[in-house]
Amino acid sequence: MKRTVISILSLVLLFTLTTGQALAEDPAHMVRLHGVIAEVGPHHILLHTDRGDVAIDVNRATRIMRNGRPARLGDLQRGDHARVHAEVIRRDGRRHFLAHAIHARGE
Repeated sequence: MKRTVISILSLVLLFTLTTGQALAEDPAHMVRLHGVIAEVGPHHILLHTDRGDVAIDVNRATRIMRNGRPARLGDLQRGDHARVHAEVIRRDGRRHFLAHAIHARGE
């Protein structure tokens, strides 16, 4: 009985340590970006922020709103003010941004 308890506790500890390590090494996290859309491409937007221009990838899962209504990437326009909720992905030693949601306002 004592060995069974020790074995189970050892497995739980091992699982906790390896899971914690995997989570700590995961470089992705979420950010909010604010700025003016400088460019709209087929799979990205270029957002002009206070800290410079940021390229943000857009995929089919990205939720896009313009002036409070659902929109498509092609509906966004240069000069629209935008708030972007994006995931930061480290790839090839560089940061990439993947938009989860874009909320834009324009004329």
